[in-house]
Amino acid sequence: NLPALSRPVTSAPSLAKAVLRPLYESLVALRHISERDSRALHKVLSFLLPACEQLLSAAARSPLDGRCEHLVPSLRRCRQLGRLLDARLAEVVAWWGEGELDAISARDLLVLLRAIWNEEALLANAREMHRALVTEAAL
Repeated sequence: NLPALSRPVTSAPSLAKAVLRPLYESLVALRHISERDSRALHKVLSFLLPACEQLLSAAARSPLDGRCEHLVPSLRRCRQLGRLLDARLAEVVAWWGEGELDAISARDLLVLLRAIWNEEALLANAREMHRALVTEAAL
């Protein structure tokens, strides 16, 4: 369950943050995400993120063309998380290598990878990424 809003929301960015930040934090807190759950969560994010972007664009009275990510950093994290939930491990390794998962901290990415894939798969197919994330998350 997502927590109730603790104070009145005064702007579209505040509303988006109030929804996306706890959602992201709740997903990162999961210790196991099955393949079925991963697909379902991806669908939820695929519906929710464009709606948040439309809300932000409407509030700005113009298309924001990606600029809404600086207003609501959790939007970018959730977008990257959505990609992660619908990906094969090899794709995640490539995205990480290309810096395309930069909105997700090393600690959060490591937790998510361990929730989605077992340790054996990570060590067999993503050893260098896993090692780098463990080192960076320890800092």
